[in-house]
Amino acid sequence: MAKPPRWTSLQRHAEALGSFERSLQLKPDNPKALRNRGNALRKLQRHDEALRDIDRVLELAPGSNDALVDRGELMLALGRHPEAIACFQTALAGGKDVETLRFVLASLGAGSLPEQAPLDYVKGLFDQYADKFDRHLVEVLGYRTPALLVEALQ
Repeated sequence: MAKPPRWTSLQRHAEALGSFERSLQLKPDNPKALRNRGNALRKLQRHDEALRDIDRVLELAPGSNDALVDRGELMLALGRHPEAIACFQTALAGGKDVETLRFVLASLGAGSLPEQAPLDYVKGLFDQYADKFDRHLVEVLGYRTPALLVEALQ
């Protein structure tokens, strides 16, 4: 929900994971490195390992709203919606991304829906999707308009 770090935008999760592991060898209880490794693991679909890291961050820094949001997103990925809602509600109470978290909670049935999605949420969603858009449009959705136009013109 917050702006992702650069390594996420570059889709270099495995490479980033190695860097975070080296950092944690030097300082095993570094909350920032643990959180980053947890998020890299989540991007690599290694949810159980990611959850261990995020839970450790919350032990080291119990008031970390960013880690609460990360944990909520992991709970969603694991299909554990009640736990996700609890994480998002706690982060919201701490003042984290108020509009976005209210919207997410409403989408999970834990609040009233606003008239529209928060602009930051929509922008973040499209930013995350931008690198995959063309491939998804053609390969998954079967978009063929340009090819059909070329065929018709020939």
